[in-house]
Amino acid sequence: MRNQPAIDLKIRPLNPRQVNALQMVIDGYRKGEICERLGITEKTLFNWRRLPAWNEQVQAVLQIDSQDGQGQIKSLLPLAVQTLKKLIVNGTDNVKLGASRTVLEAHANLVAREEQAAVIADLEVRLEEIAAVGVQSLAPMASAVVIDAELEPVQFSSVTDQQTGTQEAM
Repeated sequence: MRNQPAIDLKIRPLNPRQVNALQMVIDGYRKGEICERLGITEKTLFNWRRLPAWNEQVQAVLQIDSQDGQGQIKSLLPLAVQTLKKLIVNGTDNVKLGASRTVLEAHANLVAREEQAAVIADLEVRLEEIAAVGVQSLAPMASAVVIDAELEPVQFSSVTDQQTGTQEAM
């Protein structure tokens, strides 16, 4: 037998354009949009999608997404945004209003999360400062007496207001 070239069993990684195409597929872009943006033919995209590395990447993304419900939602966000854009431009007045409201509510939620993150970061800094000061101030109090006390629960009775039908605590 003649020496035959060794078959390369290793899967070659995707090149940057292929990775970009894969991300666009995951983000919900149509084949035509992907080909146009990347300057490739649909045949090229078809061939890329048949590559073992492509399938590996897709499987990895699916596994991560299935483990993380937020990942599934995030992968649909670009498609949802595109749909909302189309509805805002092409829908009836009621549809435009609904789509606009959805976008505004999503924006408000993002702003609220950013504000919450800033507050949490500030509180973490304060806790670190308190912990640093607290460790220093606890040293002299090591011999302090600890008082153990139990509190009895408070019983509330309610009275119904005959005029309004609401209950008031007494």
